Amino acid sequence: MISTEELIEELILQDLKHCQLLYGLRTLELGDGDAHYLGILELIEKLMGIRDDQLSTKFCEIYMKFMHQSTDFSITFLGQELRPLARSCYLELKELSEK
Repeated sequence: MISTEELIEELILQDLKHCQLLYGLRTLELGDGDAHYLGILELIEKLMGIRDDQLSTKFCEIYMKFMHQSTDFSITFLGQELRPLARSCYLELKELSEK
């Protein structure tokens, strides 16, 4: 069975991979990434118990900072090179959620 922490990290990893592709398509002028939003951030907020609007705004800022960093990595099939980035994102979000 997967723990909540592992699930959240895996969701972040999948969103990082998704963002890599969307940013790449946007760079090539082949699409608008906004039309393919998955809503993973909101799911993670629920899993981590974020209910305060002000905290949610800060949570989103942290999350998007990491999503933008995904473009610094090569796109690969499994995206394993993004795993440390997903872990760092999770830890930063966890720290914020515990305040």
